This record gives sequence, C-alpha cells and structure tokens, in this order.
Amino acid sequence: MQGNMTELLINIYREDVVYALTFLDETGMFFYILDPSECIIDSRYSTGDFGFSMDMSKWRSTQRQKIIEFIGSPLKEMYDEYLSDMSVKYVHCPDEYAACFKFRTDTWDAVIPPFVSLFLQIAALEDLVDIQAEADALSIYKLIYLPLKTISSSRESDDFEVSPDVAIEYLNRMIDAEAIPDGAAAAVIPGDELKTIDFSKTVDSDTNSVEKASNQIL
Repeated sequence: MQGNMTELLINIYREDVVYALTFLDETGMFFYILDPSECIIDSRYSTGDFGFSMDMSKWRSTQRQKIIEFIGSPLKEMYDEYLSDMSVKYVHCPDEYAACFKFRTDTWDAVIPPFVSLFLQIAALEDLVDIQAEADALSIYKLIYLPLKTISSSRESDDFEVSPDVAIEYLNRMIDAEAIPDGAAAAVIPGDELKTIDFSKTVDSDTNSVEKASNQIL
C-alpha cells in the first residue's frame, strides 16, 4: 500500500480521478493504474465508493492482449464480456478489483483536474516571460547619435557648421571599422553634442510584473 500511494496521489492531483485494478494477497497490495481516457465512473455506492467501466475495445491490440494474458482476472473476463456483445464497448469492472480515487468527490459525474483553472494564468505568465526576455535584450542596446550644430547667426534652418555629407562619411568609417560593438547603433541628427540613448530603464517594470505574477500564480 505504501509503495503505491505516491503514484496514485500524483495522478489524482493531475487528472482528478484515478482508475486502477487492485490486487491484494499475503505479500501486500498492488494497484495497476489504467488509462483515464478509457474509463468512466458509472456508479457511486452508499459507502462513498465509486464503480467504473472501461472501454475494452481498446484492448484488441497484440500488446494489450499480452497484458490481459499476464494479469488474467478481471481483464480476461471483462474482455470476454466485450467479445460476447461488441456493440457495448464499456464493461463494468468487478467491484472486488475496482479502485477508483477522485479528487472532486462532489462532482463524481464530471472529471475536472484540480488545477485546470491555472492553465490560462500559466500561459499568460509565459507571455510575460517572453516580454521580459525582450526587455532584457533591449536593456543592453544603446543608440549613439551625433547632433550637428547649426550656425546660430544663419537665417537658414539647415545651415550646419559641418557638412552633413562629411559627418556621415566619418560615421560610415566608424561603422565600417567595426568600432561600434554589437548591441549599439549610431546616427547623425541635427543638434549640438554627442549623446546616447539606452533602454535599461524599460526593464524594471516588466521584470517586476513577471515576479509578481509568478508569486501570485505559483
């Protein structure tokens, strides 16, 4: 019993219900867990126990036949009952072998995984993680730009002290010489002095959002 309960509990928390064949002898107890997609709860007794049926049409394969041959009762009797009337796929598991454990006992006719309500929130959390990854990449990016001064006494709005063609030529030399590392870009714009723009300040709010969402969900 002790060696089987961990696997049963894990399945209960994941699936809401566990269907199993139980075998008890002088050596102990063993649960053979069945595929939950092939079983349905078909009864609930006054004692609170559940009964279930299994789709025996899934047991026609060679591999399943070997399992039936190895286990014997009750699978052999259930499969023979299915063969006697193949129009009825679901065969009730004998109560002395049936072990059905359910997390939500109040909704025994419906299978609802315990944490299904968190799935959408976890998916949203994954989106936030992607946003943080983008923000992290952006935080190391820098833009270096060289404003070109205009002649203060000039009446022309684009009368620059240095020809833009000359400035751009030197900018291209810097870029072509790979003097600018990855994650940085350069530009020439009208203005007064060499300046930089970085984007590290945009990361904090995204990171905090992910941390807060993770704490709330997990």
